[in-house]
Amino acid sequence: MKQKASNTFSARPLTTIAICALTLIFYSLSSCKKEETIPTIYLTDDDKAWNIYHVSDTFKFINDYGTIRKYVVTNIETGITPYTNSSYRIENYHEYISIDLNRLDTADPINVYIVRGYNQTSPSKFEIFCGWSNLWGFMDINTTGTLSLTVNNINYTNVGLRETVNNGPKVFYQKQYGIIRFDEANNGIIWGRIY
Repeated sequence: MKQKASNTFSARPLTTIAICALTLIFYSLSSCKKEETIPTIYLTDDDKAWNIYHVSDTFKFINDYGTIRKYVVTNIETGITPYTNSSYRIENYHEYISIDLNRLDTADPINVYIVRGYNQTSPSKFEIFCGWSNLWGFMDINTTGTLSLTVNNINYTNVGLRETVNNGPKVFYQKQYGIIRFDEANNGIIWGRIY
């Protein structure tokens, strides 16, 4: 007797294929390289103590010609932001304090940026950057504070200095007083803090 051909097919081969496919997908996903955890580097309490500024504080500087500049703290911002390397890969997140000192007579602010974790070669390094438009770029302050300096008849100790090459600008920063002096690069004028 002849067997009759069936129009229905067995579900067993499809079930086997589906199980094999799901198993392969599971193993390929579970064997993928796990994403690295990107560290967040926080400011210490000692780091935060370098911020002597408060909103509405006013600071005055005088130059050798008797010209006075007044700055007022208009904004202080804290937060966490990523640090990316030259390949735009996030190396770490770092906590920062950003302070805006706006000049009262013209639009020429000084910006102070206090941060730990901004340096790719030394990720836990503590740094203070200062910058303003009529001086050249942002400058990293040496926070080891090894200098002594007299500014307008006031003696300061433990002063940090950042100077650039080729007689560029200089910034003198002291932990209890903030910026106490800055020297302009384009004209050599020295501005010292007064009270």
